Amino acid sequence: MKINNKYIMSLIVAVVFAAAIFLSLTTDAMAYCFFEPFKCNIGIDGKYYFYDEEKYFYNSDIPVFESVSQRGRQALELMNTSVSPKEAVNLFFYGFNDFYRILTEECCISALNSELILKKSGDGFIVSKERFGKKLDEDEFCRLFALTAATNNNTFNVETIKVIPEVKFDDLNGKIGVISEFTTKMQANNLSRVHNIKLALSNFNGMCVPPRTEISFNKVTGARTAARGYKEANIIINGDYEKGVGGGVCQASTTLYNALLLADVDIKEVHSHTLAPSYVELSFDAMVNTGSADLIFYNPFSTPIAFITSVRGDEVKVKIYGKLSDKSKKIVRKSKIIEIIPPPKRPETPDEENKPLLNGYKSEGYLEYYSSGKLIKTVKIRSDKYMPR
Repeated sequence: MKINNKYIMSLIVAVVFAAAIFLSLTTDAMAYCFFEPFKCNIGIDGKYYFYDEEKYFYNSDIPVFESVSQRGRQALELMNTSVSPKEAVNLFFYGFNDFYRILTEECCISALNSELILKKSGDGFIVSKERFGKKLDEDEFCRLFALTAATNNNTFNVETIKVIPEVKFDDLNGKIGVISEFTTKMQANNLSRVHNIKLALSNFNGMCVPPRTEISFNKVTGARTAARGYKEANIIINGDYEKGVGGGVCQASTTLYNALLLADVDIKEVHSHTLAPSYVELSFDAMVNTGSADLIFYNPFSTPIAFITSVRGDEVKVKIYGKLSDKSKKIVRKSKIIEIIPPPKRPETPDEENKPLLNGYKSEGYLEYYSSGKLIKTVKIRSDKYMPR
């Protein structure tokens, strides 16, 4: 009887295909037969948590043909290299990272600093109570976990570490006051502009900035758009005044900037306007623009600072509260004009002839530091150029 070669080939392909399916279906089952899961009771501050490796078995690619003690010893050996204890344990025990994350969420508490909370009256701050925290020593926990596995034990105990908050109630209570304030003047009848200034500064009113924290004006206020409630008012575009959404916000940032300078807060980013401002001295303005120009500052102190802002009548005011220090110390701003740049000749057209001429300037800004009325040092903080118009 003649055997068809095509039939034989088809039969071989079918057999190979069936074998592949069988192997794929049985690999996990075979692996499970060789798998020795680690089960461990972990006592933390007297409360016990159970690690059952079997729960995580199908979620990892860890080799399963090694005993619990072998894997524990390998993890301990790996800890003697550049690999972190947590990484070492997770390499040899299924689901350890997930287990440890859930464990810390249940038994650890973050420490909370005392903060300045705006009074309901809006005219000052109260001090909140601190909260002590607790945490696990991650490296020691992982070492004990691996050691328990390596020695074929199933229980170990650890205690959490007390986390002390950096700022406590007693550090601030009765010691908080105004450490600086600054006021700029505005046209109270320019309602859209007043609205924008008030809206921008409302984001800072009552804000508490923790120690060693950086703040971005643009991130706090968000984009100045109509959808966020901002209105059209004059803004500077290409060296000229035009209507635009958010006009006046730069006076808000400028008032805040000068209050920050007088409080000796670190300025990380600040920009001048194209044209000389009318509401503050040269080299003491702070132009902001979503996406391109920001006012960024950093609280360098070991205690928080907080803001109270107000827009009333023709005044824009920012007060900064913080821990009161030596009252004999004072900071004074000094603006220095280096050069006056006269405006260019204009073409005699109806559009141009009615526009007021504005000088340009090169200027510098300085801070003078006094102690008991005596000048201690003078610091140049910036140089600027304002275009004529």
